[in-house]
Amino acid sequence: MIERPILFSAPMVHALLNCTKSQTRRICTPAEVKALCEIVGPFDDETGTGWFGDAEGDVKFACPYGQPGDRLWVRETWQLSNHPFGPLDDTCSIFYRADYWDDPHGMDGEKSHEGKYRTWRPSIHMPRWASRILLEIVSVRVERLQEISEADSAAEGIVFDPHVAVDKMGLCSLYRIAYRELWESINGPGSWSANPWVWVVEFKQVTP
Repeated sequence: MIERPILFSAPMVHALLNCTKSQTRRICTPAEVKALCEIVGPFDDETGTGWFGDAEGDVKFACPYGQPGDRLWVRETWQLSNHPFGPLDDTCSIFYRADYWDDPHGMDGEKSHEGKYRTWRPSIHMPRWASRILLEIVSVRVERLQEISEADSAAEGIVFDPHVAVDKMGLCSLYRIAYRELWESINGPGSWSANPWVWVVEFKQVTP
């Protein structure tokens, strides 16, 4: 079993804490797409590996996020209780931005009378000992982004406003519409229409 770090935004950490998120989609790199297009044997969803051909013969191609049974420890936006006066160590309390999801001042305090008063450390700088969420990979597969189903959109931890106007995709696609909007808010306008190849990593939470 191998452990790897994985980044999640505050809304997705919030969904993890509420146990409404059990999947994540990550864009395949150009090299991964090239390998996927040259796969000789079938890609194995259970092991997260496939075989592709190159100039030297067949090479095993594995999902960079791991295989079923491997674990992912979550990196999220955080801060230490002794900031900015003390050193970075594991004797301090840890604050997590996602825990301020329902704060009327906003997660960053931008709605307070004092202005923006919370200073956070980026998730990329979170060490292993500060992580509070551990995930175990259940399955891995590759697919085009727009192949996502309504059920899989819900498994991405998506929430939506039931009063929002529904477009031509219809009432049965509310989760998928909301996921499309989330994807474009993260990856930019037109990123949904680009319909990239993505890794679909399904996981379950491991009790610390």
